[in-house]
Amino acid sequence: MPDEIIHPNGVIEASTSCALGFPRKLEISGQNESIVLEDNRLIRWQFREEYPEEQEIRRKG
Repeated sequence: MPDEIIHPNGVIEASTSCALGFPRKLEISGQNESIVLEDNRLIRWQFREEYPEEQEIRRKG
């Protein structure tokens, strides 16, 4: 069952169940960043300001 929390800085949505066959997915997005994990794999690691060590994080993803 989906649930939603509305906060002045955004919305948090969660679900404890999804249709069979859909991947497990966690998305964290903000004003300056976006991170996506899907089936325990790093799909996106993107920040407005990039730092050299982030390349290593993406490579290991």
